[in-house]
Amino acid sequence: MVLSFASSLHEVEALRAFDTLGGEPAAVQPFNAWVGAEVQVYNRPDMDDRWGAFGLVSAGMDYLLGEDALLGISVHYDVIEDPAATDTTITGDGWLVGPYGSIEIGKGVFLETHLLYGQSHNRIDTAFFDGSFVTERLVWQASLSGEWQLGEETRLAPRLSGQYLSETVAPYELTNGSGDTLAMPGDHHEEFRLSLVGQLEHTMVLGGGWALVPRIELSGGIAGLELDKGFGAVDIGLALSHGQSWILDANLKFDAATSGHASMGASMGLAARF
Repeated sequence: MVLSFASSLHEVEALRAFDTLGGEPAAVQPFNAWVGAEVQVYNRPDMDDRWGAFGLVSAGMDYLLGEDALLGISVHYDVIEDPAATDTTITGDGWLVGPYGSIEIGKGVFLETHLLYGQSHNRIDTAFFDGSFVTERLVWQASLSGEWQLGEETRLAPRLSGQYLSETVAPYELTNGSGDTLAMPGDHHEEFRLSLVGQLEHTMVLGGGWALVPRIELSGGIAGLELDKGFGAVDIGLALSHGQSWILDANLKFDAATSGHASMGASMGLAARF
């Protein structure tokens, strides 16, 4: 279950201009500030149906460098409580901060990238031993995306993206109530992902301000430092909206990987603007 919120200075100004100017678009200001938050609650059937929770708050600001380029900085703070085993719980909080940018290299084609560095401070509680550890994180992502109208009501949005993740866990110790100690060696993990996504959607105007938008998204890629792991997914969705006030969205997803992993999931969401 997910609850999210997002807003920005540009969005507020656009809504104000829409009400004041009778639907006329507002002039785009070069400076923008934004904020977003998300809370997730999830069940772990493999951990005796225990529940976990995750929260994320993000904020940033950016500036238009002319008509085709944007540069900004963002900061993110997250908290988690995860039932990692039937008798083990991991809790933690962390932060990430770094710059991001976007350049329109052609009509409707954007090159975007961001670089984030941060740490997380975590605690592990088991039936017998407890302790805490620190994780250092580095994330880089870049994408090349486009959006084209295939007629008045059909939209195609392809995206090619790459992501690098580096995470290092410092050595730490677990102790029990008797003073016994277990030394943990720490760990280092790196991963690179390269993926290609294509989304096709068609808008069906129903009248009275209602619209129905079916869509399909196909994705695939390779992962690992040697790029030796493959994955792919099919995402089918349907959205029902009434003007700009709210959207009811249903989604069905199938994904698989060369490692043998395969899964299917379904979701439904309601978004409202106020």
